[in-house]
Amino acid sequence: NLLFHNINAIYSDKPLNVFIEKVLESKYVKESMGVSIYNFQDSILANSKYSKLNLFQIQDSILSRTMISKEVRSQVDNSQLKFQIRSIFLQGILLANPNTISEKFQFIREDLLTLEKIAEKLGVNKLSLCLSYMNLCKSNFDFIIAVNSIEHLKQIEKAILLDIPKVVLDEIPLLNRTDGDPRNWK
Repeated sequence: NLLFHNINAIYSDKPLNVFIEKVLESKYVKESMGVSIYNFQDSILANSKYSKLNLFQIQDSILSRTMISKEVRSQVDNSQLKFQIRSIFLQGILLANPNTISEKFQFIREDLLTLEKIAEKLGVNKLSLCLSYMNLCKSNFDFIIAVNSIEHLKQIEKAILLDIPKVVLDEIPLLNRTDGDPRNWK
């Protein structure tokens, strides 16, 4: 497997394009060659430029919900592309205490409070609620779960993946694209 982190370089970096072409023609990549993306449309564009790009890591979470839209699901289900969902905890922010998050993340504070209230109503913690989103995204997706502490790792190990009703998502705020993209966090 080979994964590029910056999709923009695939379109603009000529030496990288030459390297990609050589790699694609070689026997070095046996299973997958992919790129890290921030929206589903980038997978379509990248695959149209290099048809052998078939693995895409995309950021998604219970506050983004990109990969459960009907449009995306039907396109994914009808393609040979592979997707790995990363940042299920939005870089750990979704597990943070809303009352102690840093100033730069105040834009998400109210959403975190709402997430806490919903988790409490369901009788679970935020971590379990965030993980439950994965059950709604099952088909054709792998998940990369990152943690920022040993405590979170222990919680994940003990967490029960819930099958939350899709209607619960209607109560959970949806981040706009800009707020949910770490490249915009300063």
